[in-house]
Amino acid sequence: MKNEIKLILISGDGGSGCVSFRKEKFVSRGGPDGGDGGDGGDIVLIPDSNEYDLGKYFNDQVFKASDGEPGGKKNKNGKKGENCEIKLPKDCEIQLENGEKFVLKDPVILLKGGDKGKGNIKFKSSINQEPLLAEFGQKGIKNEIKIISKSFPKVAIIGESNSGKSWLLNKLTGSSTKEAGYIFTTQEPFAAQLKDNINEVKIIEVPDFINIDKAKKYIPLLKNMDTILITIPNEINDNYIVNILSKIKTLINQDCEIIIMAINTEQVIKMENKNIKFFNSLNYHEVKKYLLETPGTKKNNPLIEETYIHKPKILNNKMYKYSKEQRVIHVYDEEIIRIAKGSNLNKPEVQFQFHNILNRKRFFQEIEKEGIKKGAIIKIEDIELEYK
Repeated sequence: MKNEIKLILISGDGGSGCVSFRKEKFVSRGGPDGGDGGDGGDIVLIPDSNEYDLGKYFNDQVFKASDGEPGGKKNKNGKKGENCEIKLPKDCEIQLENGEKFVLKDPVILLKGGDKGKGNIKFKSSINQEPLLAEFGQKGIKNEIKIISKSFPKVAIIGESNSGKSWLLNKLTGSSTKEAGYIFTTQEPFAAQLKDNINEVKIIEVPDFINIDKAKKYIPLLKNMDTILITIPNEINDNYIVNILSKIKTLINQDCEIIIMAINTEQVIKMENKNIKFFNSLNYHEVKKYLLETPGTKKNNPLIEETYIHKPKILNNKMYKYSKEQRVIHVYDEEIIRIAKGSNLNKPEVQFQFHNILNRKRFFQEIEKEGIKKGAIIKIEDIELEYK
């Protein structure tokens, strides 16, 4: 079982806007009707008090939310991408790439999906009745996080195969883990909650005698005795358990069903230790009562739900950067990039409208101030235009 794991998370890309015009009889080109794309799906972390082991993510460490759909004709907007919801142990620690960290207590939108791209209907204005521009959807965010689980169950039921572990867990918690009369019924650890209106305690059933050093109480069951519970602190040792149970056999009637539980954190070596508790295994509700009354089992007070939204750092807040040797203007402005990628700049009439966007953002005024001469290449990611 793992209590630490790294995951790569990617929120969905926004859907691109559409360039479209109504088709009307006797009208060569009607008004614009290109719809917006859909927002990309978010990465959402969900705290779950029944989660404890991060081992299930060992072979699946990359999670991506769905992309938003592109916009369509007739003002049809694209659907939002589906969120990617990841269930994690409640109160686990989340560490982000930039060093930030927080404790997961409530559902958290960790990475927002990319914004939707605008359709050409959004570019219509009093001076542009036939907009040929649209906007490319914003890219999602990628982040690698480290998760540290701190909610390992305080009580562990262990024992040889077919010794009654699943039966006891079901009786104590009301869960429905599989019970059967053949060996190796329990193949993976299974946790369940024992709780009432005030207190709660998490109990885990573990196959065979797997060493678990994070639990506070251990309940070993052996098939050569009916049902026996005993707390063993620190490390579990098979020979130690067998020796203890051998001593129990000399003190009790073998026809009785006995539950023995120690409540202190010191090693229980002698059976006459007063900290050992005895219960009849059929009277499991007394075991429930005892576990719930143990100090440290009170429920946490509900906290106000918070939403943590991680945004990438702004790497460059300049509109562009000029490479004098290559005479290339590298554009970094997100709005310019998204409109360029969402429009067909191979057409002269589209380039004209795009030129007006650059004018509105004072792009040409800025490069003229810097003394950049005409003939330089304007590079917008994989799109190249000549500065004329």
